[in-house]
Order: sequence, then C-alpha cells, then structure tokens
Amino acid sequence: MSRVTAFAGALLTALLVACSSPENVRSTEAAEPPSSRSYPYISAHRAGAAYAPENTLMAIRNARRLGIEDIELDIQLTADNVLVFLHDDTLDRTTDCSGPVNLQLWDSIKDCDAAYWFTPGEPVTVGAENGDHPLRGQGVLMPTADDVFSYIQNNPEDTTTTYTIEVKNVPSEANFDPTGLIVSTALVNKIAEYPGLEDRIIVQSFWPASLTVVQQLNPNLRTLFLVSESITQINAQNTITFTSLNGFDIAAPEHDTSDLDQAAVTAAHDAGLLLVPWTADQIEDLDRMAEVGVDGVITNFPACALIRYERDNGLPVLAPEIAGDDGFDACPSE
Repeated sequence: MSRVTAFAGALLTALLVACSSPENVRSTEAAEPPSSRSYPYISAHRAGAAYAPENTLMAIRNARRLGIEDIELDIQLTADNVLVFLHDDTLDRTTDCSGPVNLQLWDSIKDCDAAYWFTPGEPVTVGAENGDHPLRGQGVLMPTADDVFSYIQNNPEDTTTTYTIEVKNVPSEANFDPTGLIVSTALVNKIAEYPGLEDRIIVQSFWPASLTVVQQLNPNLRTLFLVSESITQINAQNTITFTSLNGFDIAAPEHDTSDLDQAAVTAAHDAGLLLVPWTADQIEDLDRMAEVGVDGVITNFPACALIRYERDNGLPVLAPEIAGDDGFDACPSE
C-alpha cells in the first residue's frame, strides 16, 4: 500500500468514525451563519507564491501591500523545536539546502536561501534550473514563527489581515505524527506568547487530529479542514459534514471537487461554516468560485483574483525587491 493510499484510507476511516459518533456532533443551533458578501475573500497561498518566494516575510509583506485579506502559510518544526515557515518536509525544493526539516537544528539551516529556486509567475516554486531566479543570494531567509508573529504585532496599522497557518501533518511526510500533538501544541503555545494574536490566526490541516489538538488547547482559535478529493475520494458534501461534526469552522475542499456547487455552499452555511476551496489559480476557476458563492478562495495568484473580483488597486504585483515588474501579468499564463 502506498503512503498516499494509506493517507486516504486513514482519513476516510476517521471521517466515518466521526460521523457515527454523536458526542462529536456540532450544535448548529448556536452557530452563527457567515456574513454575506458579494465576493469571496482572497487567501494568498503560501503568501502569494507566484509573486514572491513562498512562505517568506517578503511574500507576506507583498500580499499585505496588494491588499489581500488572508495570508496562507505552512509551518514545520525543527529538531530543536523551532517553528519555521516552510511548505515541504524537506528543504530541497525551495532552498539551497537539503534534508528533512525535523532532523535539522535551526542554527544549521537558518541561513538557507529561501529564494534560491523562486521564479516569478510560477504557481509554486518547482526547483528547476531552467528558470529565472532573480533573488538568489539576496538574503531571503525562512522566517520563524517569532519572526512572523513579531511582524504582525509590530504593524498596528493593519488590524484586519488574517493568517491561515497549516500544520503540515500527513503520512507521506517525514515528520508525520498521527496524534497531531507535536506541531499543533508547539504552534498554540507560540501563539499564546503574542497577546491578541489568536483573533488573527486560523489553523488548518489535512489531518483532523491536528485540528482537534488545537481546539482542545485553545478553543478561541479558528480551524480549517483541508480535503483532497483526488486522494481521499471525499467530496464537498462529506467534507462539510465532517467539518461540522468535528466542530471545525471552515471546510476547504479542492476547488475542482466534483460536487462543489451552490448546494454545497448552502449546506456549509446551514451548518454555520465557511466554505473556502483551494487552490484556484486559473481565471475560469476563480470566476466559477465567485459564481458558486464560496466564502473565500485560496490562490497562488491573489492579485489575479483581485482583478477578477473587481477590486484591483493597480499596483505592480511582484514583490518590490524584484526588478523588471513593468507589465508583469497578475494572472497565470496559459
């Protein structure tokens, strides 16, 4: 059995168990329906990976400059328990370093070049030599949780941007923890060191146990449950049911999930949930998300979403540190 197949089976089993357990049922009577809006809120995937090196402070600053409402990030834990923002369980794809993050001491990886493989316009960094890498050697580093949380607190003029942080925890990765305790506990404890930050943070994961730990440690933190239909065969309606039964706040199926339609949006709202699909990059997908009426959309091209939703502010989309942005297309090339 492959790791992906094992993950699908484990998640489906967890879903069926939760759906059959009355003690887990969320009370929809007390749930407040999400506020209505004429467009989905925009979440910059990996802080807007097409416009700046993913999961870096440069990307976070750029997303805020563009006026993006939510910034999505990924967090890993080093061997000496330092929380660092990085998508993969290894350093290889996005940096000039290599190896599993959870086997590294922070001092040994803190100087890794987080922009080494970045190419403007790629939905996410692919780590290939045959691309333009304009920020190599420019001092772009992986931020720690302290770096990002301090940045949020030290910008009092911005009190509305939210930060959705993914606890990376799936069986196919080197640091998989079936209990969900390790990274979730470290993250919740770190958030507690920054008073007032919990209102700005949403914690997301593909692994339900990771979100349950978050709920138990700090019920005030909002939680978002991610599901890939292509891996788990779980559709939008089942995702909504599972999210509700476990008391999570936001259901996040893939944007191309087979039954992601207006009925699914209605079902989510009836359950007191937000529906925020991932990751819609193509123009037709962004348009369809708005037509269906989802509450938010996660995208690598957040400025393209601004344009499609008629909220474009006309600013150049690449991070200002990148030269030659004149005329750079905010939307993906075909």
